Amino acid sequence: MGWIGSALIVLGAWQIGHKRRRGFLLAIAGSGCWVTVGASLGRLDMIAIELLMCIVALRNFLKWRKVEINDTKTADARRV
Repeated sequence: MGWIGSALIVLGAWQIGHKRRRGFLLAIAGSGCWVTVGASLGRLDMIAIELLMCIVALRNFLKWRKVEINDTKTADARRV
């Protein structure tokens, strides 16, 4: 599960680098894998940090959308 989680996080970062929102979803899935690893090992610290990473990725996923919408409106306003 750890290798899968790491691969998803790296793939997510790659996607974000290409300005693709789905990278955040991949990062959330990867962190979910690491939460599972942490739970199986009884590592509360690992569970806590990965849950926080999920929250940050979800926040960024939602904010990215708002920025895209606002940028489009601004760009349209400049064209007029």
